[in-house]
Amino acid sequence: MKCPHCGFEDEGNFCSNCGKPLVSKETSVSTKLEASIKLGFGKSSSANYGYVVELMQKQPTYSLGPNNVHIATFSADNIEEFFEIFEHVKNWKTSFVEINGQKVPISKIRSGLSCFRERQKAFDPEKYCFGYNAGDYHIYSTNPLGCRLCGITNAYWKGGWYTIGTLSKSGIFTVDKNQIKHIVKNKIEEIGFCPVLDINAIMKRIDELPDKIDPRKDKRFEYTTIWEDGKTIATGLRMKEKPSGYVVKDDDETHEIHIGLSEIAASKQTKKASGCGCGALLSVMIIVLVVTILISIF
Repeated sequence: MKCPHCGFEDEGNFCSNCGKPLVSKETSVSTKLEASIKLGFGKSSSANYGYVVELMQKQPTYSLGPNNVHIATFSADNIEEFFEIFEHVKNWKTSFVEINGQKVPISKIRSGLSCFRERQKAFDPEKYCFGYNAGDYHIYSTNPLGCRLCGITNAYWKGGWYTIGTLSKSGIFTVDKNQIKHIVKNKIEEIGFCPVLDINAIMKRIDELPDKIDPRKDKRFEYTTIWEDGKTIATGLRMKEKPSGYVVKDDDETHEIHIGLSEIAASKQTKKASGCGCGALLSVMIIVLVVTILISIF
C-alpha cells in the first residue's frame, strides 16, 4: 500500500516513514494525472524548419492548423520526442506550448518540464516526485508534499517543514503552515509548469501536516540542541531517520552475573580465615628472628 502523504510503500494502519495513516479519512489525491503537452509553430526562416516539420508529421496527433501552424500533442509516454522538437523551436517567434490546456510562456516551462522529464525516466515516477532516488533511502532527501522543486523537504536544515515555525519554552513546536504555503507558491511560480503538478493536492498535504510537535511524545522527532552556560538548550527539531538493513554484528550483548548470598558469605569467611593464619605465621617468624639475633649478640 502506498502512503497518501509521503508515497512510501508500507503495510498496516500507519506509515513507518512519516507516521501518518496509510488510508486517509478524506479522499486521497493521486499524482497520476493525464499529462497533455501541445506544441505548435508556424513558418520559420530557420534552416531546420523542414526537418522539424518532418518530425512533427511523424507524431500520431499531428495536425495542420490555420495559417499553416503545425501542431502535435504529447503525453508522458513520449516526452522525449517533445523535447527533441522543442529544442529546435523554443526560440522561434511563432512557437507556443500548452500544458493541460493552459498556454504558458516558453521561458516558464523549462525547469518544470525538465523535472517532469526525469520523473518519466525514474523507476517509480510517483515516488520521484516525493524525492526518492534509486539507491538513496535517506528520509532527509525526501519531501512530504509530492514535488521535488516546491522548496519544502524532510530535512532538518533549510527547507525542512518542521523547521518552519516556533519552538515554545515548554518544548512544543508550532508548525507555521501559512509560511509553508507562501514558500511553495513562490517556488512553483519560479519553476514554471509541470504536467503532473497539482497545487491543490500540495495545499491539502500541507493542511494534513501536524499543527504542533512534541518530541517527548512524538518519537519520530528529537530536539536539536546546543550547550550553553552548563545547560543543554533545545533550538529546534530533527526528524529521526530509521536505520535499516542487515545486522552484520550486534555488539550490544547483555551478560548476566548471578552470585548467591551464601557464596558471598563463604568467600568472606575463607578470606577471613586465610588472613588470620597468615598473620599468626608472620608473628612467629618475627619472634624467632628476634631470638636468633639476641643469641648471636650475647
